Amino acid sequence: MLSRISHKKEEIILYKSLTLTTIYVGGPGGYPVDAISTNEPNKKQIARLIHDVADQFKIEGSLSKGEYKDLGHGNKAYEYLYGETKMLIIIKRLPIIEFEKDNDDHKLIELNPYL
Repeated sequence: MLSRISHKKEEIILYKSLTLTTIYVGGPGGYPVDAISTNEPNKKQIARLIHDVADQFKIEGSLSKGEYKDLGHGNKAYEYLYGETKMLIIIKRLPIIEFEKDNDDHKLIELNPYL
């Protein structure tokens, strides 16, 4: 999620949350590979990420069509097979939180990616 603030000719974009994409190599309980971004990946980007991870793990085969699951609260899951290896992809939108250095408090923040 993002907010836009305009100041004359300049527009500042503030992010209130980020998207965490985790690929579990081997399916649920498998080895997790995390990626974080400012927006949700599309299906082609997910497929490319799976291919990259499969290359890193030296997994041979091809990618089969994924099965979508709605996890609620905007979170999603996809199950794929790459060759004979299960790949579980979990996509979560997470708030950006700043933990105070001098006390036990924390607060939700908005992140300006241009600072």
